[in-house]
Amino acid sequence: MFSDVDRFEFFPTLIWKFQVEPEERPGLNAALAAEITRLVGDRSTPPAGGTWQTDQNLHENPVFAPVAQMILDAALNVLTDLEVQNEDIVITGCWANVNPPGAQHIRHNHPNNFLSGSYYVTAGEGGDQIKFSDPRGQTSVLAPPTHNRNRFNSNNVMMPVADGDLVMFPGWLDHEVPINQSDADRISIAFNVMFRNYGEAMSRPMWKGTAGG
Repeated sequence: MFSDVDRFEFFPTLIWKFQVEPEERPGLNAALAAEITRLVGDRSTPPAGGTWQTDQNLHENPVFAPVAQMILDAALNVLTDLEVQNEDIVITGCWANVNPPGAQHIRHNHPNNFLSGSYYVTAGEGGDQIKFSDPRGQTSVLAPPTHNRNRFNSNNVMMPVADGDLVMFPGWLDHEVPINQSDADRISIAFNVMFRNYGEAMSRPMWKGTAGG
């Protein structure tokens, strides 16, 4: 028989959730929602997929300056967790998503960016989740039935979110927005973060030659 058993978790897929101070949320989110409503404009004809998306330059709009700063602060926190040497980062894109009742956003990822995420302006009950999928596609090749779903045997996870939450994750991680089952708009601000001058600063080989003495 076994005298003991150890379980090791290597190569984790990390997702971070940051919460804005409660007293700051109402004023900030009201201002953001008002500006997003103005930017979206006429909503008489729903777009394909049912979700309105603004241009990807919100981080250059003064109204969104507090969110842009939060994104960079959160990203630096992540880089500290990962002990990344280079902290020279930029927001490469930032846009608003407005999901009316019944709308969803299908599974996707954000190529060519180190980090991605969303800040939640309004996420009422029924529209307050984001779904992440296991990046190891081969795990579905053999998936025996289980007694209960947990983090060791699931190939997706539903993360609850609320107004004032900022969720950050690797840009390669597949995610989606379930159908908004609330009776109000779900408004989020999506973003991408990348290293500035990545090729020049970080793409050189990490080993030294052994030839030539």
